[in-house]
Amino acid sequence: MTGLGLGPAAIREFVRQVVFSNPEVRAVVSDPEESNLRSLRAFEKAGFNVVRTVRLTGDACRRHVVRLDRTDKAPF
Repeated sequence: MTGLGLGPAAIREFVRQVVFSNPEVRAVVSDPEESNLRSLRAFEKAGFNVVRTVRLTGDACRRHVVRLDRTDKAPF
């Protein structure tokens, strides 16, 4: 079922129902592998922005740090 938009929808619902259900949480971050273009695109479609690229100690790959801030305009 790849390519049907389920990834972004699942990410949005998880953020809405779990992460932002706590009103004290102001932002959420994740770190998909740089080479995982499908994952990165799913996060972008869910409203996340790439804020940095990092390589963690002992990690063979680079990662994109993606972030979504709670806003008054967001439906979360």
